[in-house]
Amino acid sequence: MQSFYLTQQMLKNGSETIDVNWNHQADFLYIILSTALIMAFQGKIPELAQLIKQAGNSIHNEQYLYEKTELHFIKGLLDYLKGDRIVAKQSIKESIDVFQVLNSPKLVDLYNRRWQEFLNRQKIDNKKFR
Repeated sequence: MQSFYLTQQMLKNGSETIDVNWNHQADFLYIILSTALIMAFQGKIPELAQLIKQAGNSIHNEQYLYEKTELHFIKGLLDYLKGDRIVAKQSIKESIDVFQVLNSPKLVDLYNRRWQEFLNRQKIDNKKFR
């Protein structure tokens, strides 16, 4: 949770003190998406939803294909956490398919691993509450 609060403070301070032009936009987006991924793995649905919205609002440039694909992947994790497994699996598959089309086998492997780690974590967390 600390990373979520620090990200929110950074976004607030950054928007008040600097013009978030295209040079800084990628940095802000990286931090938002990284924190969103952490919140997904921790099952923090409200915080995750807020970060997804912030990331979506931060992508103003068509050149951010990787970030858009990662955001789509993270939205799939949110759908999974909310119980919509079919939509979640479709979003995850679409994201990984983009990396396959781009001929990026390392990204395909990375996001397949992230998906499996997420699923494994969900199984562990579900066992804790039984």
